[in-house]
Amino acid sequence: MKKNIMLVEDNERLRKNMLFMLERQGFETTGAENGKEALALVKEKKPDLIVSDIMMPDMDGHALLTALRTMETMLTIPVVFLTAKGSANDIRIGMLLGADDYLVKPVDLEELVKVINTRLEKHERQQMNLTAKTETVQRHLMAVLPHELRTPLSGIIGAATLIQSDIANLSKAEIIELNECVLTSAHRLARITENFLLYGDVRLRLDKPDFVPIVADKPLTNAQSLLREVVESVAGGFSRIHDLEIVLHDATLGAEQVHVERAISEICLNALMFSPMQTKVRISSRVVDEMYIVDITNVGRGMTEAQIQVLKQPLTTFVQFDRNFFEQQGTGLGLTLTRCIIALYGGFFDIVSDKMQTTVSIGFPIDKSS
Repeated sequence: MKKNIMLVEDNERLRKNMLFMLERQGFETTGAENGKEALALVKEKKPDLIVSDIMMPDMDGHALLTALRTMETMLTIPVVFLTAKGSANDIRIGMLLGADDYLVKPVDLEELVKVINTRLEKHERQQMNLTAKTETVQRHLMAVLPHELRTPLSGIIGAATLIQSDIANLSKAEIIELNECVLTSAHRLARITENFLLYGDVRLRLDKPDFVPIVADKPLTNAQSLLREVVESVAGGFSRIHDLEIVLHDATLGAEQVHVERAISEICLNALMFSPMQTKVRISSRVVDEMYIVDITNVGRGMTEAQIQVLKQPLTTFVQFDRNFFEQQGTGLGLTLTRCIIALYGGFFDIVSDKMQTTVSIGFPIDKSS
C-alpha cells in the first residue's frame, strides 16, 4: 500500500512541484498551504508522514506540530520540517517540540525521499514494538486482574458470611457496618467490570483501520451541571466534598454522556486518591480552539517527566508507578481508559506535574450543530 505524505507549504508553486515529484516516487500525497488547513485535513487523510515548512501565515510549522502532539491519533506521526532559515535556534525549537527531522531549503529531492523513507521505516519499527507491548499488557492483566477481582469478592463473601453465621448475636450497628462493607466491595467490583467493558468497546472502535474521530449523535448539553455532579459524587466517596474547588463554565459538547462522565470521574478519582485529606482539588474549565478543556489539579505526590512521557506514549499499556513502594488499588486502567475516550473524539490530553502538584487536562470538542 502506498504511503500518504502530507506536504504543508505556503508557496503554491513549490508545493505543487514537490507534490508532483513525490508522486513520481510512488507516494500518495496531500497538500496544505498552512498549519490550519493541515489540521483540518489530517483526520480525513490520515497521512503516514508530514513534511512541513515552518514560516507560514495563520499557523506556522511549530504551532502545527504542537497541535498534532495533543491529538492521540497524531501522537507518533513522523514530522519533517523544511525551512529556509536553518538556524541553530530554529532547529532546537523544532526538536524540542518533537520534530523527527529537519531539512534546509532548497531541498534536494533525493535527500528528501531518503529522509522520508528512513522516518517511515523507523515508525514501522516503533509500531512493531507497540505490538510487543500489547503482549506485555496481556501478561499484566493475567497477573493483576485476578487479584483485583478477588479483593472485592472476598469483602462481599466475608461480610455476608459473618451476617449469615452470626446474625442472632450481631447488633444493628454491626450489621449496618458489615452491609456497608458489602456495598463498598460491590461498587468497586462493578466499577472494575464497567471500566473493562467500556475499555473493550472503545478500543474496538479505535483499532479499526478506517477509524476517524466520532461525533456524538446527540449533543451533551449543560456540561457544567453534569461535571459538578460527577466530581461531587466521586469526592463524596472519599468524604472530601469540602476539599473541592470547582470553577466550571457551561457548554454543549459533541460527546456521549457516558464517556464524559467516566473520563472526568477517573481523573478525579486519581486526584483524590493521591492527595492528602484537607488539601484542595481544583476542577476548572476553559475553551480553546472549539475544545472544552477541564483541568483537574491536586497537591501531593507528583510524577516525574519520564513517567509523564510513558503515559503520553501510544495507547497500548496501562501502568501504575511505584506500586511496590506506594500501596495502590486498581489495575491502572483509569488513565488509559480516559485517554482512549479522549482519542475517540480527537480530543485533548495533557499532564503537567512537579514534586508538589499535578494537573491533568482533558478536552472534548464543542458541539458545532447548534
